[in-house]
Amino acid sequence: MEPCAIAKTALEVLKKLYELGKRVLREKPRLKREEYVFCNPFYYRKDRPQQPLCVKCFENDREGPMAEPGVNVTPSYRQCLLCGNIVEVVTAGEGRSGC
Repeated sequence: MEPCAIAKTALEVLKKLYELGKRVLREKPRLKREEYVFCNPFYYRKDRPQQPLCVKCFENDREGPMAEPGVNVTPSYRQCLLCGNIVEVVTAGEGRSGC
């Protein structure tokens, strides 16, 4: 095979990979909303109810786990490990509604 033919074939392959990559990036994965429950102020996966998820990330179809209270913030707040959003949490003594 000639060097020109090899280069032409390689260029065609690269073009196809580029087009495929563009299509994959355009298609955003969607969260299956029925697999989650909202319990103010966080979302929770039904199969992992102990891990709170960031509402801001959830609205953008991402699953952003929240850090434990007081990690990098004051003890009455949690911070999203994905986007950095900070949310005040209600302590047990303040009457959080049972979800």
